[in-house]
Amino acid sequence: MELDPPIGERIAFYRRRRGLSQEVCAGLVGRTENWLSQIERGVRPLDRLPVLVELARVLRVNLMDLIGNPMPAEPEPPKASLVSSLRAVLMRYETIERALAPVAAQPPDTGDLNRLRHEVAEVNGLYQQTRYAMVGELLAGLIVEARHATRNLRDADQRRAYGLLAEVYHVTAKTLSRVDEPGLAWIVAERSIDAAAHAETPLLMAASAYHLGHALLRGGHSAEAASIVTRAAESLEQRTDQHGPEPLSAIGGLYLTAAMATASNREGAAVYRFLRQADQIADKLGEDRNDLWLAFGRANVEIHRVAAAGELGDPTEAIRRGEAIDLSRLPPQLIGRRSQAMIELARAYTQRRMDTKAVDVLLMAEHMAPEALRFNTTAHATIRQLLGRPRRTPPPALQRLADRIELLN
Repeated sequence: MELDPPIGERIAFYRRRRGLSQEVCAGLVGRTENWLSQIERGVRPLDRLPVLVELARVLRVNLMDLIGNPMPAEPEPPKASLVSSLRAVLMRYETIERALAPVAAQPPDTGDLNRLRHEVAEVNGLYQQTRYAMVGELLAGLIVEARHATRNLRDADQRRAYGLLAEVYHVTAKTLSRVDEPGLAWIVAERSIDAAAHAETPLLMAASAYHLGHALLRGGHSAEAASIVTRAAESLEQRTDQHGPEPLSAIGGLYLTAAMATASNREGAAVYRFLRQADQIADKLGEDRNDLWLAFGRANVEIHRVAAAGELGDPTEAIRRGEAIDLSRLPPQLIGRRSQAMIELARAYTQRRMDTKAVDVLLMAEHMAPEALRFNTTAHATIRQLLGRPRRTPPPALQRLADRIELLN
């Protein structure tokens, strides 16, 4: 790259480093995708200072980074940055220091709990929008804040703080699982169990079992994952004090996790039994919801049916169900779940050697959620399979897609 590249190239560089699509970046500054495309290609000048300042804010750089300073040669890979910051904070064992050299407790501030709850909801929303890099930036601070609250509050406020800590650990575990760090996700999910126990909230414990199951499944421990989530679902079903949509969402999500865990072991009978149980729960729930950030409902059950069929080697069934899913039934913020449905359908097309359709669907998934495709192992395996077809050269669109997500680097 030139030592002093044009401003459009600088904007494109920092936008890609942040993992933003042109559409999203332009929207954050109140402009159109076409406008930003013209700026980045040098077709249109950008000489208005207020717009430059706003772009610098969105891209999280100094103004001079956009208009004059040389750009860094190579940013830290998004996954490496995300994982390193979380690993650093998770490896702080303040309890040891406090026990050996106790310091005076700071005065409690219960007002911080409301702010912390808002921040936890915000980071969960960002995760479901597949803004994983931004989630990683926020989580380290949230973990520290939530731990601090559990140490300095007492009684009911302390239990609330532990509940928030459990929720922070939940989103941390699923983020680490999403970027293929199952070992660290497993540790975080286990810590969420302890926090949920201190919170004395059965639903948080059920959610902890859900996230632990996913971490174990991602780490290759499918039998253990199935056992944990199944027992959690059955235990929650037996509680007479747990009624309403939240318990149903938790139970349904646990059964869907059990279905995927048994699918990875090719246990077809168990897979369809768990899917039927999830179906029954979805019927009772009556709508697609997002309780406990689990996004459970009829549409989500259908997405898991597609994934299970693909895992069991039945692409015809996966295509039949995948093409029939009504994704509009999902809450609008569930961008990640929508992209997952497309990725599963692309895998099925690839298994049936319907390559053109597979590439088209992958490109749609990337347009919807670029970071989801960058970190999705199913998508990566599908793209590699398509690239490995015995042909003279791969389709240019597929090769460009692989380049954009740095799959072959």
